[in-house]
Amino acid sequence: MKKWLLVLTIAATAVLSGCGGSKPAAEENKTAATDTPTEQASATPEPTPEPTPEPTPEAPKAAKTGEKVTIGDWEVTLDSFEYKKSIEDSFLVYSPEEGNTFGIANVTIKNIGKEAGTFLPVMRITKEDIDATLVYDSEYTFVLSNILGLKDQLYMQTLNPLSSKKGIIIFELATEAKDSDKPLELNFNYNKEDFLFQIR
Repeated sequence: MKKWLLVLTIAATAVLSGCGGSKPAAEENKTAATDTPTEQASATPEPTPEPTPEPTPEAPKAAKTGEKVTIGDWEVTLDSFEYKKSIEDSFLVYSPEEGNTFGIANVTIKNIGKEAGTFLPVMRITKEDIDATLVYDSEYTFVLSNILGLKDQLYMQTLNPLSSKKGIIIFELATEAKDSDKPLELNFNYNKEDFLFQIR
């Protein structure tokens, strides 16, 4: 009987000492999580790089009077530019609308292509067809004028290869644009690209 009591006492002591000597697994995990900082807490977020702005395309450089410029299959030279209140041709006199004046570009063209071509066609069917405008103060655009029956106009002028011709391109513009000292440029557009001649 004493042996049984001794055995039970030793067994009970062993069980109690085993339970009191170790922490539960959940408590150990909690302690470990508290003591060890997580990667998310310690990692420093990298700054987001700012997008690189696209470069602004440079404005085309304007040629001066007398300079020859190649535009597609054409060599073009602005020989001079003048203003007129009216244009006379034989017995006819052409006048602009009230408050306007004529701006006349004296131009030399040469067809350097391998086939006959039309300069300033009535309709721009392809992007290779040339168009001409007068640009005032980099904002205001004046389209060319076609005066029916007037000689020497380069409007719809057809030339064979290597042929040249001197002629005029006529614009009707506001007198304000004529009298101003702000920039005025002759612009030829070809293949979505501008070719400028500086008038003032």
